[in-house]
Amino acid sequence: MLDFNELCQALNGEALVRDANYDDYRAFESDTRKDLTDTVFFAFEGDNFDGHNYLDLAVEKGARVLVVAKEVELLTLDSVAMIKVDDTVKAWQRLGHFLLQKQKSARRFGITGSSGKTSTNAILSQLLEFIRPKQVLSTHGNTNNHIGVTQNIVRLKGDESFFSLEVGTNHPGEIADLAKIVVPHAAILTSVGASHIGNFSGIDAIFDEKIDIFRYMARDGVAIVPAALVKRIEDALPERKDITYISFGKEKYADVRLGSYELGLEKSTFLVKLKSGESLSLESILSGEHQLLNICACVALLENYQEEYSFTISDLKSALSSVALPGMRMKTEKVEDQTFVLDCYNANPQSTSAFLDWVKSVYKSGVLVLGDMLELGDMAKKYHQEILDKAKAMQGFDLVTVGECFKEVNQEGKAFLDSLEAGAFLKENIKVNETLFFKGSRGIQLEKIYHKLRD
Repeated sequence: MLDFNELCQALNGEALVRDANYDDYRAFESDTRKDLTDTVFFAFEGDNFDGHNYLDLAVEKGARVLVVAKEVELLTLDSVAMIKVDDTVKAWQRLGHFLLQKQKSARRFGITGSSGKTSTNAILSQLLEFIRPKQVLSTHGNTNNHIGVTQNIVRLKGDESFFSLEVGTNHPGEIADLAKIVVPHAAILTSVGASHIGNFSGIDAIFDEKIDIFRYMARDGVAIVPAALVKRIEDALPERKDITYISFGKEKYADVRLGSYELGLEKSTFLVKLKSGESLSLESILSGEHQLLNICACVALLENYQEEYSFTISDLKSALSSVALPGMRMKTEKVEDQTFVLDCYNANPQSTSAFLDWVKSVYKSGVLVLGDMLELGDMAKKYHQEILDKAKAMQGFDLVTVGECFKEVNQEGKAFLDSLEAGAFLKENIKVNETLFFKGSRGIQLEKIYHKLRD
């Protein structure tokens, strides 16, 4: 934990009120609904809220230090210190950077991509945990934005060997800001696709956004990238000649190459050729070519650190075989005579297409329940039509769509505006021993259908 002077330095702030006893705080918070006893409270400002309006409540609930960007008057200053900053969110981000930079011996890994970053982070963090048990701090949940990255960092204990942090974006410039917090020693770009394209001018703009994770990485950093993108990224970052690029993919020229594989319901078996030239036969409870490529990306990163941390990729075989994904990602549940496959934490055209490929490769029949892919802007109709056509072409599978975008293109099919309508229909029409596959953006809340059907 930082003492008060270090905290002011980290935030680039001015101590308005201070006392020698204010070094005794235990955590950093911004939500007055939480326990604020002995915390540093950040008064964030947003479009519809202002944390400065809740400072008295924060003090009442036990906050010891207030971080503010406005002149404020409190009912009492007897038990609280105050630090004035230019912008509380920027100060929060500076705090994350400061805390990471203090961990001199730890390796910082960043992960970004249009799809697959949360799965890749889960895979990488579990493998790192095998290498250094209880010395890994990784992103929890979907906390990969301008608030979430530091939200993860402030959980550090100080004895970490590795940080595995997701870096997300839904608008231009966000990855640059977050990469400056993390300054990764190595970073993985999983993919570049149409995710959030409604907030960008096109795929090229998304590409430019994603590669900022490399633009702001540490000196002599290692970039793990899809094989097809290496040359394009090198050309886009002429000022970063110090970066070492390691490619992954199915291409014969990939440094770490996914070879033949067999996908199953219980496990997948696959071959991976390492950069060293060694070929390994691996197993995983994960399924789908896209997940095997995520594993390859992690293997590509870890192969670079074998000597430094005294392990081999072969040592990780047992850990790889049991790596699992969090939340509603490729989650299979059997309830009485029905099987539910849930992958509805998020969706974009790339991830939904990969999901359909996986379903088709492993299952012969079932019901596809597809929810809208959000934040696609003017391209929404085009991408929903493409996914609809692909799903309709899957013989043996019925199709139900949920959301306004799919309803616009699926006018002759089973199309519903929301999950409640779709759930009511499926409740009445679901067959015995049916398998249902759910894929959609989080905002569509397809899990409501699952809960209705299992009740």
